[in-house]
Amino acid sequence: MLNLGRVRGFIKRNSLKSVDAGDNVSSIISKSSGGHEPVLVYSKKKYLGIVWPHHLLYETKPRLSDKVGPLAVKTPHITFQDDVSKAIEAMIALRVYYLPVFSGSKIIGIITARSILRSIIRNKTLKDVIKKIEIRPPLVAEEHTKVRKIFSQMRKENQSRILLVDKQNHLTGIVSRWDIYLKLLAPPRGKQRYAAPEGHNVSEFDQDWPTKMDYPLTEIAHRRVITSSEKYTMYENLKKLLTDKVQSLVIVDNFNHPKAVISYRSVLKALKAKGEEREYPIVLTDRKRVLDAFHKDEVYDLLSETYDKWESRHKLSRIDAVLDAKKNAKDKPTFYTLTLRVRANSDLVNSRTEGEELRDIIHEGLEKINKQLERGK
Repeated sequence: MLNLGRVRGFIKRNSLKSVDAGDNVSSIISKSSGGHEPVLVYSKKKYLGIVWPHHLLYETKPRLSDKVGPLAVKTPHITFQDDVSKAIEAMIALRVYYLPVFSGSKIIGIITARSILRSIIRNKTLKDVIKKIEIRPPLVAEEHTKVRKIFSQMRKENQSRILLVDKQNHLTGIVSRWDIYLKLLAPPRGKQRYAAPEGHNVSEFDQDWPTKMDYPLTEIAHRRVITSSEKYTMYENLKKLLTDKVQSLVIVDNFNHPKAVISYRSVLKALKAKGEEREYPIVLTDRKRVLDAFHKDEVYDLLSETYDKWESRHKLSRIDAVLDAKKNAKDKPTFYTLTLRVRANSDLVNSRTEGEELRDIIHEGLEKINKQLERGK
């Protein structure tokens, strides 16, 4: 297993902004400074989860007048005692570079992709991880291409940014989907943003979207692009990514032709790949399909950590977990039932636990199994 240490060594002061569950989606625009920076959502001082631009653009696609509360995504419960790999898994699954860290139900700080990258650069034993970092070709468009043409392509290919080039293929700028979205939302020159009349879901300036979709990308491009030479090593590129305080780095050749993009996500995925070199004999069955991707990963991580602890002590060979759930009228799980079957010392040991909190019944079920295994020794 990849060991970067515990989260306690990465905790930073909580610098994330927050909104109330009753605020409109439009409030996120002024709160977040980038597509992968989340905003914390609270309801009467109770933490509900996070919202972030990338998720709004790619997944939920809400109206500006929609309330933030129902859109909040509950993050994994990361504590200072957890392994950093848990945070890496969540960052990849959610496409965020900042996550809250808890002590009980209280947020005591955040862990960031930047702090994880800094650890890689300082840790000489992670040279093999650096070799696994994916170098992917960038999405490129001629700088006078219209927004309409490229926006749909970015959505289709799940790309968060596009590089602009001139007719000689020289790099001239960069545009993110967040840049495009902000441009589409901004009132045209000479118009004011104001609330829609009662009963309407959009502001009047939204009728200008069709016109704005015909803007050339040069209208919204960032001309200052942080680049690095293709002659540099990956280690040197990572140092530049860190020192220049950017989330992505464009690799160019001697003629300033864009060749690749390296991002925080590239680094996180390489770390995950290193940590997944071992496959565990763990089978998780979600009968009612109540677990999304990152909660499924969270359950798997809990079981794999247990497997590591018990493997030699109890001669484990397999763990089966079957999750069932009752749902309310809104199709949300309200009560869980977990059946664990563990093959150890050639015996099959079972436990069944029920409750409203998934993490609690997992820990309770594992404790029951452990007691049975200890009695059988």
